[in-house]
Amino acid sequence: MKTLFNKCLLIFLLIFQLTTAISQPILEAANISFHTNASKTLRYLESTAIKSRFLLSIDSMANKFLSYKISYPTNFSLKENSVAPKGVYSLVNNPLESYLNKKTAAKLNNKIESPLSNITPNAYLFLDIIELPLMYALDNQGWDSAFLKQLNEKNNIAYYQFNIKIQGTNQQLLVDKKLELVLSRNKKTSVIGFSHPDINLSASSFLIMLESAMAILLDSTKDTELLQITAQPAILADNFIQPNIRNQLKIQTVLKNGIIQYPRNGVNQFLRYQEPNYTPIVLKGKNQTIISTQLSETIKEAKGKDYLFLKEESRDVLADKNYSLQTVACIAYPDMVGENGLLVNKKIGLSFQFIAGKYHYLFQDKDTIAKFSIATNVVDTNNRKFYHQLAIPNDSMTISVSTIDKTVKQQYAYNLYGELNSKPFKILYSGLNGNFESIREFFFNNKLVCIAQGNQYPEVFTVLDAGISPLVLNQLLLLGFSSLF
Repeated sequence: MKTLFNKCLLIFLLIFQLTTAISQPILEAANISFHTNASKTLRYLESTAIKSRFLLSIDSMANKFLSYKISYPTNFSLKENSVAPKGVYSLVNNPLESYLNKKTAAKLNNKIESPLSNITPNAYLFLDIIELPLMYALDNQGWDSAFLKQLNEKNNIAYYQFNIKIQGTNQQLLVDKKLELVLSRNKKTSVIGFSHPDINLSASSFLIMLESAMAILLDSTKDTELLQITAQPAILADNFIQPNIRNQLKIQTVLKNGIIQYPRNGVNQFLRYQEPNYTPIVLKGKNQTIISTQLSETIKEAKGKDYLFLKEESRDVLADKNYSLQTVACIAYPDMVGENGLLVNKKIGLSFQFIAGKYHYLFQDKDTIAKFSIATNVVDTNNRKFYHQLAIPNDSMTISVSTIDKTVKQQYAYNLYGELNSKPFKILYSGLNGNFESIREFFFNNKLVCIAQGNQYPEVFTVLDAGISPLVLNQLLLLGFSSLF
């Protein structure tokens, strides 16, 4: 009897679920499309995996908020609008009329049939997503001052508009909403890597953005029309940064009252820079600067103009060490190095050409602890960035974003190389100080010991040699993020 009862209960449940599924209102996805007048971010939706995940989330939220089940015509495709719309398709007052006319014509020509042909849809969904250039959006929107103040606290990188209409079978509007979304990044760096120039955010963040927008659009209790989302950038795959930092601890620094703080081996480290300054090198006359004969000959051979000692003081507070960086450079004019060779110092506002040779020093009080050369605009043929692939943090896998292979050799703004504490060292500079994306690779005693990223100071870094002392690590960091480079 018990077995018979269980069988009857199972049959009843199956019949109930089937009846519920059949009786649940059907929402036909009449049109879901996107268009971009800016980056290529929305083309994530051309990925089968991302598209499937997005459509599943729409189905789930339509069921949750509207009690609808989504159905798709057999010829459904989530596609990019081929022509830039002056408005967006779903903003048309009655998109359903045009859709039904096209659907009827297609059926007459035997080009389409509904996958649920025996069930008439109860409503029709029209969704368009568009990306416009951020500056256009900022210049043409009447946003309130509070939201604009919120935007100013971030690095704003993209503007999206979501437009949704749901119409019943008698063409009445059941849902008619628009959501404007500004995509931002924190002003402080939290990841290490080169961001993709044409894709604004990672694939996982992209899905979170879409799902956040759809939750607002389909929930009748939410009337949000304007949203800001902060997301991580899409990071390029490469063969020299990402493989080295994978699964490594990332250390975030804190800048407080001009002092850089971070923990190392359970002890907080404190670093501080002073404002840079310069002293002109006078080569002739009674006020001639006293320099070595070798440096004087090198300057004459270089045939530059307006030579200077560029200087910067810094301090390792915990170690009670004061440092003084001194380099020799001339002001670089376009006729000397060409427009493409100019590297403008963000702090001072000038472009410098550092003199060749080991005439650049780091002093600890009166002791010389580093002597080094500076190379400019160095192309490394071994280090490459892959613009057709995105890195997945802490994973050896990558995401392909193009079928066209685009591999680019890495060009470093500066390479510092010489001796620090009587051992060889090298610092590779990707991006100048003050740029949003400045990455430094630190080598000491012929080993890669640290990779750091920041704007004007090291904001996040990973230590790759656990044996390196805090004293040497701090010396490298102070050199690497000097405002002279």
